[in-house]
Amino acid sequence: MKEYVSWTPRLTTHVDTIDEQHKELYQRLNSVVDAIMQGKGKEEVEQFINFLLEYTRFHFGTEERYMEQFQYPGILTHKTDHERLTREVQTMAEQLRSRGADSMLVVSVTQQMGQWLGDHIGTIDTALGRYLKTRL
Repeated sequence: MKEYVSWTPRLTTHVDTIDEQHKELYQRLNSVVDAIMQGKGKEEVEQFINFLLEYTRFHFGTEERYMEQFQYPGILTHKTDHERLTREVQTMAEQLRSRGADSMLVVSVTQQMGQWLGDHIGTIDTALGRYLKTRL
């Protein structure tokens, strides 16, 4: 499988649990993009959205436990972003249920995820990682 979005060292949080979960997200997104390139995106997007529903609950819970445990000063902003991202995934799931995995949804999912990876992981999570690195 070709890699379309790449995990780079600048994305690391230095918290193994969080980094492994992020890497799984990258791998799953690459699988979806690969399927799209092969003309099979509609089949894969449903599985990906279902993965995201579980992932946001599990992964955000992991990060928020770290933030609470180590009294992260940016916890409110970070949790607000988690809530926004969770709503976006729920909206994707609602669109999937109402219209199916049409081309618009496939494009929307990949675009939103690309933005999420850069904006959230690339800035917000790495800031959390810098903070946690000094406390772990």
